[in-house]
Parts: sequence; structure tokens; C-alpha cells
Amino acid sequence: MGLGEAKKRAWAWLEERLALGDLARFIARKTMPLHSATAWYYFGGITLFLFLIQVLTGILLLLYYRPTVTEAYESVQLIMTRVQFGWLIRSVHG
Repeated sequence: MGLGEAKKRAWAWLEERLALGDLARFIARKTMPLHSATAWYYFGGITLFLFLIQVLTGILLLLYYRPTVTEAYESVQLIMTRVQFGWLIRSVHG
């Protein structure tokens, strides 16, 4: 069985279960705007992606951070040293 035959069998298996033919036909007819080849076209998506990273890392930090005068420094030290990948989450967030 060659690679082409394997692709056909995989596509037939997916088509039988998920009916991807309609989606494939829609994507084949879909046209892209002319300005999509410029960098400006992608700034909205990039901004949304970076904003979502900030939100997710902020929520993860929220689980351990204590914003009181007496506990703030200790909670940051805990995040940086004891929480698994806390140093990475704090670095990505900041």
C-alpha cells in the first residue's frame, strides 16, 4: 500500500465519520482579501493572542499571589521557587 492509497483510505475514514466534504468544498471556494498578504492584516490576531496569554498567565498567578503588605513578597518567592513552572508563568506574564 503506497502513501497515496493510505491518504485516500484516511480521507474516506474521516469522511465517513465526520462528513468533511462540505467543509473542504467551502474552504476551496473561500477567497482571501487582497490585503491579507500584508503584515497589518495579522496585527489584530497577534494582539488577541498576546492578550489571551496575559489573561491566562494572570489567572494562573492569581491562584498563588497574596496582595497584602505582609504576604506579597513571600507569595512571589513561592511562585518563583516552589510552584511548578511558576518562574516561567511569571516571566511570560511580566
